[in-house]
Amino acid sequence: MADKKMSPMIWIAAGCGLLSIFGCCIASGVAFYAYGAQSEEPMPFDMGGGQPDFGGGTPNLGGGIAPGPAPSPLVIPMTPMPSIRTRSIVASVQSVAGTVPVTPGSLCYVIVEVKPEAQVPAGFWCKSTVTCNGTVLFGETETNGFFPCAAYDSPAAVLGEDAETTGSDGDASIQLDTNRRTLILRDDATGLRGAFRIEAQITEVH
Repeated sequence: MADKKMSPMIWIAAGCGLLSIFGCCIASGVAFYAYGAQSEEPMPFDMGGGQPDFGGGTPNLGGGIAPGPAPSPLVIPMTPMPSIRTRSIVASVQSVAGTVPVTPGSLCYVIVEVKPEAQVPAGFWCKSTVTCNGTVLFGETETNGFFPCAAYDSPAAVLGEDAETTGSDGDASIQLDTNRRTLILRDDATGLRGAFRIEAQITEVH
């Protein structure tokens, strides 16, 4: 019996069907791969606190650690105890981070008292109270606000710092350098005012 030739339209229909199936397979594969890649991408969340962490941002203003980097440590020379035991300092706020009621341009008033302390190599340290815009931010009580320092009579100058925040030593951090005209206050979320950072320029020393 002789072979029967198939109609060209049948071949065309069959070919189109195969191409359609093949195309659907490719599209499905691409969609599945894209979904898998997206699901494997790490979510920008801190596993500890559940808050977004996009890297390099200011940490949780008003909570968490103290905002911004800690200032470079001061080199505090050993000086004799000054004759004038109390200094009054005025500083103008330059920048603020956190929820404290202080804004750039606010004034900070700093009282520094030099007090004998046998356990400090110089034989004394400084007790300071810092009030910015009517809010006490450092040295709120008689038992805190102490830090190693160098103090001078002429010209009047104070250099000192407490690098640790409330979570470490029970009070905020201060860096005071009247020669460079800088005042930096910082604290973490465990402090009375929450986490904050203030930088101010010293304008007066008496």
